[in-house]
Amino acid sequence: MLDLGNSKSLDSLEAVFRHLQDEVYIYSHDGRSTFIFANQAACKRCGWETDEPPDVCLSEVSDKITPRHLARHLRPLREGETDVVRAEFQIDNKPVEVTTHIAATHDGKSVFVSVMRDKTQGRANPDDEWGAISELSHEMRTPLTSIKGAIRLLESNAVGELSKGARDVLEIASRNSDRLLAMVDRVLDFSRVSSGKIDKDAGPIDLVKLLSSAASTIEGYGFQYGVTVQVEDVPQTALVTGNTEQLTSVLTNLLSNAIKHTPKGSKVTASISERDAYWRVSVFDTGPGIPESSRSKIFESYVRAGVQPGVKSRGTGLGLAITKKIVLLHNGRIDYTPRDGGGTEFFFDIPRLVT
Repeated sequence: MLDLGNSKSLDSLEAVFRHLQDEVYIYSHDGRSTFIFANQAACKRCGWETDEPPDVCLSEVSDKITPRHLARHLRPLREGETDVVRAEFQIDNKPVEVTTHIAATHDGKSVFVSVMRDKTQGRANPDDEWGAISELSHEMRTPLTSIKGAIRLLESNAVGELSKGARDVLEIASRNSDRLLAMVDRVLDFSRVSSGKIDKDAGPIDLVKLLSSAASTIEGYGFQYGVTVQVEDVPQTALVTGNTEQLTSVLTNLLSNAIKHTPKGSKVTASISERDAYWRVSVFDTGPGIPESSRSKIFESYVRAGVQPGVKSRGTGLGLAITKKIVLLHNGRIDYTPRDGGGTEFFFDIPRLVT
């Protein structure tokens, strides 16, 4: 579920959505699905004023999207079966793809976010798109960092003692500011690796030490979920050539994903093995597994293969996409395979450094 955090973050996202060429609709989670926001592209096609969308729902933007079609489109989201749904419609004699997520507003309410894309139009240059998004992310990071600094001052009682009620509200603000900063950092990471601007050839790295360090760092995260992390079956050393920060990001992402999808009281294990001219790093979970239908898109941007019941999985949907790009920058490959008895093994192979 996309988390809009607070009213300011919702405003920031609306600012991003407003000028996109794709049509964006945000509407209520109730049975009526009334619009809360529509961007300029949506208002222009529908003939609405740009200040405020009319009191209608998505099934009324075209006679091709009937209430029955809309209900069928939204059903997997309402029932928690998936994080994103896609459907194709023929609107104005053109094929249109509608992609819909669920988002949470600052007051805890759920809304739908639908993006409608004309499939006949040529896609913009990805480098131009990510350049603009990266620039916007940099702009957002500065005020977010200032907000986080102010929150820390309040938390330390530097400006006076706070009441319990004020401290509870401050804790929510702190949590959401951390989440927004993490989201911005993810977007910046993705834009950098997409453009190939990060130099991967930083020098020799011992994957054994790197994996041990990543596992220790993420122990606290596992504690939140009641999951332990263990490193097993590793060689004495496993040398590769690469960038320490990038490969640490790969390991941390795979371990955190495994933790989120492992039942409470169980464990996540990681190992390193030799595969011909490569070192293979494997991360094993004991979760519900990944549907085979997700295999072709699991490493794409904004895709998650489903959320384990009872686990609130938050994020940008960029983690595995970033991970794959980093592995490819290191002349490696990444994939996953189901485990006998349940669970999944995610692994990546990187060329061994021969000394």
